[in-house]
Amino acid sequence: MPTIGTTLNRLLPFGTNPGRRSLRICPAWPPDLFAVTATLLESSSLYADLACTAGWDAQVYLFNNAYLREVARAAAEWARTGNVPPSVGNLWDQLRRFGHNEVTIESLPVIIRLMAIADAASVEVGFVSSKRNAPFPTVVLNDLMEIASFRRPRHLPYAPSSLCRMIPNDLLCVQPKTNVPLVGCTLRSLSHNLALLPPVGVVETNWLFTHPAERKDDPLNLLLIPYPFTISANYFVPVDDCVDKDNCYFSARVGSLDAKGAPMPNSEITKMICSLIESARREVKEVHGVVFPETALLESDALQIAAAVADNNPELELFIAGVLLPELPKRMARNCAYTARLHRGKVFAHWMQSKHHRWRLEESQIERYHLGDSLNPEKNWWEKIDVCDRTCFFTVVRWGASLAVLICEDLARFDPVLPAINAVGPTLVIALLMDGPQLERRWPGRYATVLADDPGSSVLTLTSLGMVRRSSMPGDEGTNYNIALWKEAGGSARELKLSKDHHGLLLSLITSYEKQTTMDRRTDRGATARLRLFGARQVAFATGHAPNWLH
Repeated sequence: MPTIGTTLNRLLPFGTNPGRRSLRICPAWPPDLFAVTATLLESSSLYADLACTAGWDAQVYLFNNAYLREVARAAAEWARTGNVPPSVGNLWDQLRRFGHNEVTIESLPVIIRLMAIADAASVEVGFVSSKRNAPFPTVVLNDLMEIASFRRPRHLPYAPSSLCRMIPNDLLCVQPKTNVPLVGCTLRSLSHNLALLPPVGVVETNWLFTHPAERKDDPLNLLLIPYPFTISANYFVPVDDCVDKDNCYFSARVGSLDAKGAPMPNSEITKMICSLIESARREVKEVHGVVFPETALLESDALQIAAAVADNNPELELFIAGVLLPELPKRMARNCAYTARLHRGKVFAHWMQSKHHRWRLEESQIERYHLGDSLNPEKNWWEKIDVCDRTCFFTVVRWGASLAVLICEDLARFDPVLPAINAVGPTLVIALLMDGPQLERRWPGRYATVLADDPGSSVLTLTSLGMVRRSSMPGDEGTNYNIALWKEAGGSARELKLSKDHHGLLLSLITSYEKQTTMDRRTDRGATARLRLFGARQVAFATGHAPNWLH
């Protein structure tokens, strides 16, 4: 195991602070100090030692009341003034004196105190309201707003992929955090505000704060549109001349096609969305977000549609859709999640996150979806997409509440993105699927439960009405279709149904706040946001407003 000094030199090649290539002075930016100490703890696993876990033994246990007072006092001073308190500087000097040694039980109290103080000093990082003037969150807010406006950040050279100032993001990353695991003994159990993440070469995470999240207690009303409403077998196109004849490839056609396979005009899709929003307003005052499932739109159309919908509905904050980037001569196809942040009728920022794992269609699924005419059921069929871009985006949706979007298989496969999801603990995870009915007993329900348990996220899965209909046997089609599933921490999964003649589902999410406690007994005093489902209503087109192509 490397020595403490070796780790400090590796992580801080340019020194602890700008302008001096020296390790003598304690890092003035809390995420840098957190990154160093969290790395030391993780490499040693000493956070699992009896000194950190034996709450029954006052002679051994580190996390006594004196420890809590020391951490709280130093962190409050650092967060208030922006200057490293003398007590933290003294702890850094002690850490450097252990430089020739590996992390041991002797150096553990110093390391864990420094990490806890850096974490506590970073309170509200990534969530600060513009009405407050806390030094560290304000720096983050201003730099992320600069990035959203396509300008270079002034203080954080690695944002939005990392909050660190002095530690390069090809070594590690630090991001804001929203959930502490309620059970288990991991490094993630020791911080409230900061998360240690892999370097950008493993998976690049981006924390995007698009405008001040003043809406602390407002509901978040999401309109789910399970489009396309019908899918034909020719949406799945086999690829010729595969190298392995038992493992073949298929291309998925985009959902925004009419019954004859021609592209649907953007104006028609926009009119459909606006009509459903109009109907949804009979239930709620405002609709804040529109969500489409996997491969619902073409990437080239998504921004235009989002902008047109926002222009007609200025209260909208989110537009999320599964999009397809078609194959071009010098570009492979990609399956992506498109997210647009909307503000006062305009697209304020938008981004795409590629799918990280290919869908494999095997015999049972080909039979379930009645695709035997298009795909030979005796072979495995892999989705022909590029999966080399490993990124994951987080965005703020309410004060203290963050959102991450996943695509289908990415919900079920642990590497590379789920470790980042577990570390940050987003308040809400939306999974866009091209799947059958959303039932608790099926795979989306199982994996949603895992994330609801740890890190404690609320999880929404959404598939298209067309795929749910394809999964029914001829003659078995009923009047209710399970297009979505909701699972939140401590609650039962809710299967969300859509009946005949309805084409949208309006969810009302309420923000509540609860107290979380880290393994070292520090609490956040009730600042952890939860998004809970308090309403689900079906939405039909307003009378006379149904698109002609539905008939």
